Amino acid sequence: MTAATTTAAPRLPSPWLSLDDVVRVTRGVVAVPAGPNAAAAFTEAAIDSRAIQGGELFVPLPGGKCDGHDFVAAALDAGAAGTLARSGWGVPEETVRRGKPVISVSDPLAALQALARHCRDRAGIPVVAVTGSNGKTTTKEMIAAVLGSRLRVHKNVGNLNNQIGLPLTMTRLRPEHQVMTLELAMRARGEIAELARICRPDVGVLTVAAEAHLERLGSLEAIAEAKSELAEAISSTGLLILNADDSRLWPMNRNRPVPIRSFATENAEADLRPSRLSVTTEGGTRFTLPDGTSFALSLLGRHNVRNALAAILVGDHFGVPRADAAAALAAMPAPAHRLELVRAGGLLVLDDCYNANPASMGEALYLLGAIETEGARRAVLGDMLELGPKAESFHEAVGRQIPPGAWLYVAGGFAAAVARGAAAAGADAARVRRFDDVDAMAAVVRADAKAGDLVLVKGSRGMRLERVVDALAPGRAGNAAAMAAAGKE
Repeated sequence: MTAATTTAAPRLPSPWLSLDDVVRVTRGVVAVPAGPNAAAAFTEAAIDSRAIQGGELFVPLPGGKCDGHDFVAAALDAGAAGTLARSGWGVPEETVRRGKPVISVSDPLAALQALARHCRDRAGIPVVAVTGSNGKTTTKEMIAAVLGSRLRVHKNVGNLNNQIGLPLTMTRLRPEHQVMTLELAMRARGEIAELARICRPDVGVLTVAAEAHLERLGSLEAIAEAKSELAEAISSTGLLILNADDSRLWPMNRNRPVPIRSFATENAEADLRPSRLSVTTEGGTRFTLPDGTSFALSLLGRHNVRNALAAILVGDHFGVPRADAAAALAAMPAPAHRLELVRAGGLLVLDDCYNANPASMGEALYLLGAIETEGARRAVLGDMLELGPKAESFHEAVGRQIPPGAWLYVAGGFAAAVARGAAAAGADAARVRRFDDVDAMAAVVRADAKAGDLVLVKGSRGMRLERVVDALAPGRAGNAAAMAAAGKE
């Protein structure tokens, strides 16, 4: 049986988003009735008047700089079939004349989330949810690929993984979908629990707890507890999939009273662990399971083996043969800017510039040192942001992980700390270069790098290190649309 993964919403109206459905589910009041030419149902919910394609229900939300109600007219003119509106909003006369329904609700965001739960209930399909500090987008894509070999999968795309993006994704559900795979993002305690209440997952996957958003959460323990809110949401009839290599998520969740399956590359207690594993620039990442099934990934790194193992366990749960899982994972392209291997004029560039925290930085530096190369190894690094009061020590620790003999180029407010850590680990001072400016660093790296060199480029999203990749491979990384499409971990 061959199925497919679907992401784009069909232009046909949703069978679950009629005007009556919307009024009932949101407990709204029709402030402006539908005219004689109005659509009987909506295709999906939308919040951006610039992205209207026709038939949507516009949901005006407050923003940091503007209010979505200011764009109701633009959304309706662009083809939205109707709009929600906050109670008490004075509907302009020109909006009334458009003949499209306006539904007044007490809270447009809460109404959007209610519509998402409604669509999930009406679809009646299993939901797989993924969260973690690193790897949730890649793992979600791997799960969708594996399940897509047998089932019609609906998934969130890009960074539609928060309290707004998740319900928008869910309003795009259709009767033909057989399973939904979602990633859940958070910046504070309680947010994963909130997202789980919206999507009500049957299967939960926890990838890793790492030092991200420490400014808000304060400690790695608190991060693990926040990620574990997904585990708390899994019922006794569901399935929880855990990374047995994670020193916090594993002990924190392994004894929950729900069915549990685990994966690892190191921990022998795991249910699924590869018997062989290798990573090369020519062959990508290859591993073999104890049952003899071999897997080949275009994605690089040990962490991507763990991500793949999680997807394989989800596939096992839904009856996907491992040979089919192997074929699906082999066909997956490397996600943009996530250890994406770029070949440029004899150079090999590991483009990992989408984001960074201490755990993902450690994995990338391990990979830089593990892959064979004819020339020099060069680590081009930027700050890891949102690490709180321990940021200095985290950056020093990164410096201590620079592979022996590698060149280090580092820019940002913590460049001195990274350089200090590298010096403490015995790095040759002549091979450590510090910069205040990323563009200046990019120019020096471009001048230094030679054919045969392996260059890792990694830093937090706010550092915009794609400028370095663009200098090494002109036009390759500077496309803003490509960066946006890469999503957000």
